Amino acid sequence: MVIQRIRSNIKIPAVILGSLILIYLSFCVVILPRLLTSKIPELIEQDTGRKALVTKIQILPFPLAISVQGFEMQEADGAVFAEFAYLYIRLGLIQSIQQSALVIEQLILSKPLVHISRQKQGDFNFQGLVKVKADDKQTKGMLFPLSILQIKVEDGQLIWEDFSSGQLVKETLAPISLNIENFSTKIDQQAQMNLSLTLGSGGTFDWQGRVGFNPKISEGHLQLEHVHLETLLALANQNSPKLKVTGSELFSADYKVADAGLGLKLILTKAELALHDVQVIEKRTAKLLIKAPVSAMHDIALDLEKQNLTIKSISAENADIQSWLTPEGVMNYQALFSANDIDVNNSVASINASQKKPWLINVNSLEFNDVALSFEDQTLKKPLMIAIKPIAFKLTNLSTQAETQIPIQLSLGINETGLITLNGSMALKPVSANVALDVKNIDLENFQSYIDKFVHLDVIDGDLHINGQLSLAGLAPSKPFIKFKGNAGIDHFLTRDQNLRKDFIKWSGLTLMDMDIDVIAKRYTATELLIDKPYARVTIKKDKTTNFSDLIIRDKSKPSIQANVANTSQPLASPVYFKLDKIQVTDGSSDFADLSLILPFAAEIKSLDGGAIGLSSEKASTIKLALAGNAYDLAPVNIKGEITPYLGDFNVAINFNELPMPLVSPYMVQFAGYRVEKGQMTLGLKYNVVHHDLTASNSILINQFELGDKVENPNAVSIPLKLAVALLKDSDGKIKIEVPVSGSLDDPKFSISALIKDALLNMLSKVVSAPFRVLASVIGSEEDLSIISFPAGHSYLTKLQQAKLDSLALGLKARTTLTLDIKGAAFIDQDWLVIREDALYEQLKRRRAIEINQNTDKKIRHEYVELSGEDYNRLLADMFIEKFPLLADRSLLGSPHLINVKAGDFYETAKQKLFTIIKPEEDRLKRLASARAQVISNYMVQQGVASERLFILDTVIDPERNTKDISVVLLLNSN
Repeated sequence: MVIQRIRSNIKIPAVILGSLILIYLSFCVVILPRLLTSKIPELIEQDTGRKALVTKIQILPFPLAISVQGFEMQEADGAVFAEFAYLYIRLGLIQSIQQSALVIEQLILSKPLVHISRQKQGDFNFQGLVKVKADDKQTKGMLFPLSILQIKVEDGQLIWEDFSSGQLVKETLAPISLNIENFSTKIDQQAQMNLSLTLGSGGTFDWQGRVGFNPKISEGHLQLEHVHLETLLALANQNSPKLKVTGSELFSADYKVADAGLGLKLILTKAELALHDVQVIEKRTAKLLIKAPVSAMHDIALDLEKQNLTIKSISAENADIQSWLTPEGVMNYQALFSANDIDVNNSVASINASQKKPWLINVNSLEFNDVALSFEDQTLKKPLMIAIKPIAFKLTNLSTQAETQIPIQLSLGINETGLITLNGSMALKPVSANVALDVKNIDLENFQSYIDKFVHLDVIDGDLHINGQLSLAGLAPSKPFIKFKGNAGIDHFLTRDQNLRKDFIKWSGLTLMDMDIDVIAKRYTATELLIDKPYARVTIKKDKTTNFSDLIIRDKSKPSIQANVANTSQPLASPVYFKLDKIQVTDGSSDFADLSLILPFAAEIKSLDGGAIGLSSEKASTIKLALAGNAYDLAPVNIKGEITPYLGDFNVAINFNELPMPLVSPYMVQFAGYRVEKGQMTLGLKYNVVHHDLTASNSILINQFELGDKVENPNAVSIPLKLAVALLKDSDGKIKIEVPVSGSLDDPKFSISALIKDALLNMLSKVVSAPFRVLASVIGSEEDLSIISFPAGHSYLTKLQQAKLDSLALGLKARTTLTLDIKGAAFIDQDWLVIREDALYEQLKRRRAIEINQNTDKKIRHEYVELSGEDYNRLLADMFIEKFPLLADRSLLGSPHLINVKAGDFYETAKQKLFTIIKPEEDRLKRLASARAQVISNYMVQQGVASERLFILDTVIDPERNTKDISVVLLLNSN
């Protein structure tokens, strides 16, 4: 009975339990799978608007598990969005009850596929799939209690398509394998996770580590290997529409990441990054911009919270970089990045600037070797190419910590021959550098295109060299803290005029020694400027301009800038201080030509040695100048003096010794219209300026000077130059001239050349306008030797006049090239009063000759008649009575007498009356004038003056005169 009762009591629960089990089995095996298979696609379509498909769902009751086969979810256009071949989930009911959480013992997903697409507008194809409800927002942050003991994803696939850049970017990640153990949303629970995937374009990704979701935390190891950079940039949406980047990447790191609600915490350790065969190509032109075979970063450590970044080493080798400046003046890389890129960078910079704590970055070693940089400047008419290779760069202990000194080594090869090296240290905070700079053999010829912008000049050769210590601090252009101490120079410099194809400026060596430059203090000093074998070609053209003006290229497109002093209100800048202790010139030379003259002139100066000392911006500084050389390889040239530039004072002496004057013949033609046949000139020029007032002396000594042929020159001075030369040349053939000059430099019309010309012309004019005064001064006399006086009607020399001729003879002996012109003269008002008695006597002789010839057959000329006193008185009385019958008559006895007996002596009265009817005879006066000239000539011969130097000119009657002296005019001429 008891057993039966027990059976009866058990039977009912057993039936109920069996029924429940049967119902459970029927529900799990038959009803629920069918229901889920039909309802899940409907629910998905209701919530997402997308069609879904489930091929088969199975639910295993013991243990409770669910499997889904053939799931597919479509895009709006019917394409596959997501699918998987098989999903298996096994629940742990007992564990779930025990842990008060949903426990899944195993989750297996086989062959999943997800297609993610970003549209042109930037929207993703999965946006809007899940609608967030209001109660979801309220419970946000609360994690559902869940534990999954094992998650396994097998043979997964992710298809990525991106249309946002305007071009399709597609990548397939397959196969994807994922293993997670002990996943849990409980506090401080971490799951072990392994993820690996392969990119369709190449490369793999491996992730091993632990993951916790409450709090969110993870640590482990990441590794990307052989991933193409183009793929990475595309996936990160950082592909440039203008650039194509190729190459492969290797990245690995140990990491720790956590999100505790106060910000993301990320720590990377033992990170390695290597890039291989990187190439950056401009898409439009297919030009290779950057080529980097190998570059790497080793042992990277990053702490995002502490903002620390440490890198053991960064290295790159054999990189090649191409850059150029476009014709518009824009760097090619600048043109390749859009304004959006620049805005992003500025935004990032703004974010970094807003952070209170700066990043601390340390790089133990940064090293680039065998890098090449090619630069082309396309703004120039002839594009310039600069090859900078090899580049070797090394920094050690690089740090952003304030005042940390960073050792630096930099070596740049320039265009095969040049080399620039920097060795020293630098700091980033504040920015500063102190390095030893060494520049060698920079060939200036390679920079010809830059020179072509400014001058028509070819640089044929020239090597730039600099060595010294360079200090930099700060990057503000307004206050450039730059200091340099050292030497700089250019060797083997040679330029050539592009127009004439002739050497223009050149030197063997130019070195500025012991420079001390402080840019911010505007202080520039050096101890010595050495110039070895300098040469310059200087030409004055026909229009008086120089060859320098032909070389300068003027930009006609730019308007000339006119200073408006009235509108300028800028503060005065601090003065610049400069000092150069010494300039030393060795073996200098020059070719000088003056084509503005009627006869072109050229001169050579060689063996120029010397220099200057004391060049300075100090107001009290005085420059001492001393140069010595040779003109034409014959005439020594010396320049000495002192110049005080800030006061405008100077005292300079220039000396030319024994300069062959035919070589400067063109200047004589320009000045006086004569060539120079012969002569040597020693020239001493002294110029002294005090308070803008010039006093100068020009001492000229010319030896054996002879003028040559006359050359037509309408601008030549109008003076008898040959006479001036003859007057100035002494018995030894030397001419000594002193030409003082004075003037004010403040005079706007001041011209030193015009002053010298005017002074010389004035001196020569005085010489030729008063030649006898010059000649008298030669012998120390003050007499006027140009006039010799005679008694009225006579041609003999008085003692006084003989003394004057004696002085004149001495002067002519001292000036052997002078000749004397003697122009005899007679004066009617004085000489005729004396010589008219000779005329009356001659008329009486004519009357007597007539008487004689009447009584003889032998005729006689009156010149040979001699009158006795009786004959003279008789003939005089006859002529007087004949000419003046009313005044005289004869007595019965034949004696002559005056009708007016009170009129005086008969014969004296007769002569005076007859004088009134005898007209002055020009011939008789000329004979007197000629006699006087001959007397002077004869006397000069007697005093030792050669007759061939004496010339008697045609006589003159009543010449113009300033006094009543009866004189003969003498003239001086050159032989």
